[in-house]
Amino acid sequence: GDVERAWAEAEAVLPMALRVRLPFYLLGADMLASMRTLFEGRLADCEPMIARVLATGQSQAANTGMQVYGAQMFALRSMQGRLAEVEPLFKMLVQQLPNIPSFRAALAFLYSELERDEDARRELDTLAANGFSDLPRDTGWLASLTLLGQVAAGLRDRDRSQRLYDLLLPYADRNVVVALAAASNGSCERYLGILAAVLQRSP
Repeated sequence: GDVERAWAEAEAVLPMALRVRLPFYLLGADMLASMRTLFEGRLADCEPMIARVLATGQSQAANTGMQVYGAQMFALRSMQGRLAEVEPLFKMLVQQLPNIPSFRAALAFLYSELERDEDARRELDTLAANGFSDLPRDTGWLASLTLLGQVAAGLRDRDRSQRLYDLLLPYADRNVVVALAAASNGSCERYLGILAAVLQRSP
């Protein structure tokens, strides 16, 4: 939550990336710049910056670049109320990268937001096997839980809502960062509040 120091460190990345010329760091510099515009709500500036992330990724680190591009376009279109536009992209990512369940979690949330409850429940059921314990504890884990929490709440699924509440509770005082700082889902307490409303309990 120390945003001032975070931006100072992010600004230091670009000159270092240009100096070492390693693909991952060049992509990281572009990613942090576009993430900041998302975080600050400068949506008009976001799209060309996110496009640059994809271009850098395609020329330098293609697989990682596509993942970052997907995460940032999802955040942007969600803020704009235009999630339907990224459905084809996320269906492709789910198909091509089945070992990264955060893309399926995003697709479930997209369906939920579009009031396609049957599709949302299908994706939620896939990820909820064994009480969500099959989800890898990777860089997308916490963000996936916040997305799935909103899906479970929207479907009024009390059992899954309770399980997701329990998983998120230890992170109540944290901000949820998506993957390698591609975007931010904000305070974890927000999602605990959404789930608590379904469970009819105090957060």
